Amino acid sequence: MSLKIASSNEKQQYLLYLQFEINNQMNEGKTYAELPEQYFQLVSATSAHTYFNDWQQFLIIARLAEKHNWPLYQEQLEILWQRKKEMISIYLLELKKEMLFGLCLTAATDERIPQIWTDKKIQAALKQPLMGNKRVKAAYVYCIEKDAQAALELITAGKNLTHRAPNLGDAKTEGQLLVWLETKILNEESTPHNQ
Repeated sequence: MSLKIASSNEKQQYLLYLQFEINNQMNEGKTYAELPEQYFQLVSATSAHTYFNDWQQFLIIARLAEKHNWPLYQEQLEILWQRKKEMISIYLLELKKEMLFGLCLTAATDERIPQIWTDKKIQAALKQPLMGNKRVKAAYVYCIEKDAQAALELITAGKNLTHRAPNLGDAKTEGQLLVWLETKILNEESTPHNQ
């Protein structure tokens, strides 16, 4: 299917090449922020929007997360959210997990949070022992359930899962995000709430 999409036009071929190239660089340990700027210039869908185009938007979202640019991160997630009905199932799961994380950080009262959290497919996906899953769960437990201790335990568990990351670059990025979330929790918990 991927080869069929790539053969449809040059833009799709470039996006397939980009996936291989980025995977190679991240295997060598580069993070999203260390990749060339042109990789993040959105390739427009010429005739039809494909999952290659969705993949590039996820790439942009991952980089915004690494840079802790939460307003733009959330904005990009909302763009993808408009397309959720057309997404392949694996990308829809990733979108829901990242949306859950983003909303916990930026809009803790959003009505989508309980809808996503109680989604059976999301709960099944979050049970997989991956760094990103621990990050998403920690954000939910801290921001929604207000349980700092349980969130910190999830973060510690996540830090111990670097061997499960798809590549070294992803392990570094997720590790940095876990440390960022841990620091946020520790700072907020050490500040008196009634100031």
